[in-house]
Order: sequence, then C-alpha cells, then structure tokens
Amino acid sequence: MEQPGVSFDDLVLSLQRAIDRIIRRLRRGAAPERTQKPLLIVQIDGLSRFVLARALDSGQMPFLARLLERHGYRLSAMSVGLPTSTPAFQMAMMYGIRPDIPGFHYYDRARRGDIHFPRLGHAAWVEARQASGRTSILKSGSTYGAVFAGGADNSFFSFATLKRAPARGLVSALSAFVVLGWVIVKSLARTVVEIVRAILRFIADPLGQRRGWRWLAMQIGMSVWVRGFFTYSVVRDLYAGTPAVYVNYLDYDVAAHAFGPESRRAIRTLRRVDRAIHQIWRVMRRVPEHQYDLYVLADHGQAASRPYRELTAGRRLDILDALAPLDADTVNQWVPGLAEELSRSVGVGFVLARSAEGPVCFRAGKRYQLSESDPGPFGGRPDAAAVVDGITDLMSMPSAGDLVIYGIDAPQGHVSFIPEQGAHAGPSPEEMPTFILDPATVTLPPRLSHPVQLYDHFIRYRTAS
Repeated sequence: MEQPGVSFDDLVLSLQRAIDRIIRRLRRGAAPERTQKPLLIVQIDGLSRFVLARALDSGQMPFLARLLERHGYRLSAMSVGLPTSTPAFQMAMMYGIRPDIPGFHYYDRARRGDIHFPRLGHAAWVEARQASGRTSILKSGSTYGAVFAGGADNSFFSFATLKRAPARGLVSALSAFVVLGWVIVKSLARTVVEIVRAILRFIADPLGQRRGWRWLAMQIGMSVWVRGFFTYSVVRDLYAGTPAVYVNYLDYDVAAHAFGPESRRAIRTLRRVDRAIHQIWRVMRRVPEHQYDLYVLADHGQAASRPYRELTAGRRLDILDALAPLDADTVNQWVPGLAEELSRSVGVGFVLARSAEGPVCFRAGKRYQLSESDPGPFGGRPDAAAVVDGITDLMSMPSAGDLVIYGIDAPQGHVSFIPEQGAHAGPSPEEMPTFILDPATVTLPPRLSHPVQLYDHFIRYRTAS
C-alpha cells in the first residue's frame, strides 16, 4: 500500500489546519457534525477519453494510472451529448436539468441578446433563470474554476461569481493567509523557472519561439498561479471537511485550443494536472475521518481543427436570427435552398435545422431527416444513436439557432469558426466520448449517455445521512 510522505507543502497545510481550528473555536464555535458523506469532483476541462488513454499509456499521468492499477478505481465511459461545451455539461450535472444552453456563446431569444459566459453577469443570469428552485449537488460546498457557482457557499474564479467575493466572509479569508502566502512563494519561483526556460528556448531557436511568448503568459497564468491556488484551496477544504468540492482544472483545455488537443504542449499540461490530483489525494489520505469519495471526469473532448478564416481569406459567415424558433421549411421559404447551399460551402461540414418530424441535417447539399432508425450521414459511426440523441436535444433548445452550422467533418478537415487549433461543441468522435474515474465502491448508471444522469448519483451525497 502506498505510504504518503511528508513534504514542506504538507507542513504548510498542517499549520493552516491548526490556525483554522483555533479561529473556528474562538469565533465560530465547534465544527458542525457531519451528517453526509463528502464528495470531491475533479474536472479536467476538455480531455477526451481517447487523449486520456494516450496520456495513461505514455506515462504522462502516472498517478491516475496508479489509481486504476492499485487503488480500486474504475474508468467508465461517458458520452456528454450536445453541445460538447462546459456550461451545458456543468448545468446538467450540477442541477439535473437538460438546459437551454446551445453553446459557449449564443443568442438567447428570451433575453433578446447574446450570451457569452465570460462576460460579467451572463453566467449568473443563466444559472438563476434555468436552475431556479433546483437543489445543487454542491450546496454548502466549494467550486473552483467552474462556469456556474452550483449553489456553493464558496465559489472562486467561476464566471457566475466574478462580481462578488467568496461567501465565507472576512474571518475565513484571513484564515487562509498561510496557504495563500505559500502559493505566492511557490508560484513566483515557478514563474522565474518558466521564464528562464523560455529565454533559453528563444536563444536556441529565435524564429521558432515567436508565438511562444503568448503561450508563456498563458502557461504562467493558468498552469502556475491558477492551478496552484485551486489545488491549495481544495486541500484546505478537505482538511475542513467541506461537504462538496468541485474543481475544474483549465490547463489542458487552454493549451488544446491554442495548439491542438494532441499537441506536445497540451499533453504536457496533463502531467501537471496529474501532480495536482496526486497532491489532493495525499491530503485525502491524511483526513480519513472525512471519508471523501473522489471522482475525476471530463466535460468534453476537442477536435483538431483549422481556423475558418484560413480557408476564406478572412470573410465572415453571418446568419440573421428570428425571435421565435423557425423550422427548415420556413427558412427555405424565406431563402430557398439556403441550407443546402451552406452545407456545400467551403469549411462547412453539415448544417442542422428543425422540423415537425425531428432534426434535419444538410450535408454536401443533401437533406437528411434524422431518426433513431435512420442516422443519415452519421450512420457509419458506432455511436450513431448517441449522435442523433444529442442533435435531437440540441435542436429542441429554444435558443439553438434556426440553422446550426458546423465545420466538423468539412471536406477540408475539422474547421473552427474562431481562430483556434482545437475546437469543441460538436458531435465529432473526438468531442463526445469522455470518461469518469470513480471508486469501485460506488455504482454509476450502466450507460452514461448524458451528464444529467450524474446528478441523480451525486445528489445522494447531499441527501443521505
């Protein structure tokens, strides 16, 4: 059995734990009695099941491999439905609903304006409107790096709470000074190391490093400072026995967008995330009285893509929207042959639309009426049924576009309509299949075809005594 060692990190966290206990007794009384089994969910943003398998086989994630080989954890397959996007995944899992969130940036008919989750107030508005009255799996817990607060008392670096401070209050914020100070010291040291390495790479290859400075800034920000703060905040929650903790590590997703999902830089971030999960695990072993269940999962994968502007000399593709959802026949009356013509356009893989009989797909100028028995152009895929289910869900969302245009499976390869090397939100085999790493002592649904199924499993942690 693995014996946890003692590091300077552990000494800092032990000191922090002692300070927290003193403050609690002096200012807030004894810790509340635990009546529920605590829950810890680690999300690795953007990591598909196939890239995870590659990382495990190549030794890039040795700790996750050890969990599977030595500690009784299982790797379960999961399909995340459509869109393959973080907000839709987290809303479904946290609140147990099939949300009206067709993308990361979309036009909301009820709001009569666009929703873009990084903008202040947009995530909070969507969460309040769509999750109202629902009990979250993270009630009374903590969230880090999520799109939505998820009903947590403490939410940091989440889009929904960017306007307000964490709810723990001033005393709790001050009690974290030891951990915060240590994060700053370690992050400064790592920043210096990364800058020195970048300078050495520039000296060795000046022309090849022209793009590297922008990546260096992202790497320092996300993989050094943010990941470090998330990790130490989580372990502090574990020492305190916080009933539900959710942390979303963003490193891989950021690198995959910039350089591609199987690029060397993207894969390298997984080793750092693996080390962070290992550190969290070691703290879990030091507080066996809390009996945390750890889950590691991903919200979507990414498809290697090329930017649309590279194919069209910078020309944009604009489609006007109506206030009410329109079906394919109505759109055709307005502009005859529009969907067929779009599906033949350079950089376009297929176009989706609504109809009274279900979703319609246009590919290479041909119209397909999709159904479980006839998956149309997706018929050659082993997960064709999941693709059709996902498209049906997507096109039933009121805020989904009347024509949904994908660059996935274009004749030129996967194409993204924003400048990036890795893309998601579509139904490609690289995007839909993800995973969940779970303890062998729990029982998940036998077939995970949508993140909404996870809600019924995780909410039991919040209701069981």
